[in-house]
Amino acid sequence: MLPQTGTNSFNVSKIISWFFLVAGIFLVLTQFWLVVDAARKQTELDKPMFSITKLKPDKTEYHPGDAVHFTFERNSAAIGGVTFPVVLLTVDSFENQDTGEIFEGEIGARVIHAPGGIRRRATRMLPEGATPGIYILEGWARAEGKRLSQGVPFESEPFKVTPKP
Repeated sequence: MLPQTGTNSFNVSKIISWFFLVAGIFLVLTQFWLVVDAARKQTELDKPMFSITKLKPDKTEYHPGDAVHFTFERNSAAIGGVTFPVVLLTVDSFENQDTGEIFEGEIGARVIHAPGGIRRRATRMLPEGATPGIYILEGWARAEGKRLSQGVPFESEPFKVTPKP
């Protein structure tokens, strides 16, 4: 028989040390994953909470400087735990489909107090320097509450701009 020199106790302490090292690495990696996942969820945009139908101009022909009246429907829903009221931010512009020119539209904000559908009217002024052609109003909207939602593009039906008489 060989004499006992304490190698057995040394192996047990080595195993315990490795166990705690692996457990510590596992806990650090788990914590890192939880932090990354929480950051991703905070920066991730919620699904759009509303939709906008195609804007319909009240006439088919306008002149530079005219007010263009549009009719559309906006539907909003409380999805993803969104609480109302929310602020609807919009940015739009006029685009001449014939020449590709883009004319500044409007940047706006509107408070939506409750979810649901509503028929709306919007008025935009054609710029005085608008060249003759076929135009559309196109834009982008996004609702902002406690969290941001994804933006929704919108556009109007085409209308004609003719020179002033």
